[in-house]
Amino acid sequence: MSIIKKKVKHNNENINIRFSLSNSNEFTGYQQGIDELTKFSLFDAVNPENDFEKRRFKSSMSNDVYIRFLYYDSDTGQHEADFRVNQFERDDFLSKNINKINNSFYILEFYDSFHTYNQNIISSTYQTKNFFIQTVTIDEDWNFIYRNPSLISLSSSENTQFYKINIPQWYINSFNVDETIIGYVKFKFYNAKTGRVVLFYNSDNEMLNTPEKHYFKCELNQEDYSWKIVTPSINNNNDIIAKELPYDSNEKYIDRINDRVDVLDDIKQKYPIEKTFDYENRKLI
Repeated sequence: MSIIKKKVKHNNENINIRFSLSNSNEFTGYQQGIDELTKFSLFDAVNPENDFEKRRFKSSMSNDVYIRFLYYDSDTGQHEADFRVNQFERDDFLSKNINKINNSFYILEFYDSFHTYNQNIISSTYQTKNFFIQTVTIDEDWNFIYRNPSLISLSSSENTQFYKINIPQWYINSFNVDETIIGYVKFKFYNAKTGRVVLFYNSDNEMLNTPEKHYFKCELNQEDYSWKIVTPSINNNNDIIAKELPYDSNEKYIDRINDRVDVLDDIKQKYPIEKTFDYENRKLI
């Protein structure tokens, strides 16, 4: 409470005016200003709350289920489960160019919707482990014997990075605890040799002309924290078939995606040959 002293005179004589005191603050204008200032100062001083906690979901699909990536061969016009179609050649499997393969990786993206105008990407998982080369043998016909990188297992024994995906807790909290969360998965491949991203679509949606063509329906089970892809091809042959989107008929779309990719040259670090540091001119000599 504030006390303001003023003298009031009537006919040049002092007049005493009595004010009743109470617990209420009569100077509401002053108090409102203080309250507003305190509130805004508090908001400015405290960082906004961010929930970065993630929950790991493991694959509940059979150990016999594989993600089969089929690459488009522009010469034959067919999709093939051969990694060499992906612009990798004989020399790329030799030691001098092996980084071009080892630095390539698959991408699994989880979205809340397949509608491109109102979707949000929820999580991304990368298959970056060196799973490409098991043994490399070049026979007389130059055929390569290697572990097929076009086939990724979702078995726990294989220990692939796609076996478990991380989902943000804030997204999980937006659903009821007993609710099965429906999302949509899209696959990509980054080719370190070309510096470009290969896009895939769901072979079961091949006849669609809508954005849904590129996505695989995915279910998240909150009871046992598991995930699985729901698509007809799994029931038919235990394969999740992802086909490369042909560049010839989708040039503008693929180029627009790749325009956002930063390409870094795979070059070796050059170290100085000088051995002594001159502190006066700050140079190596």
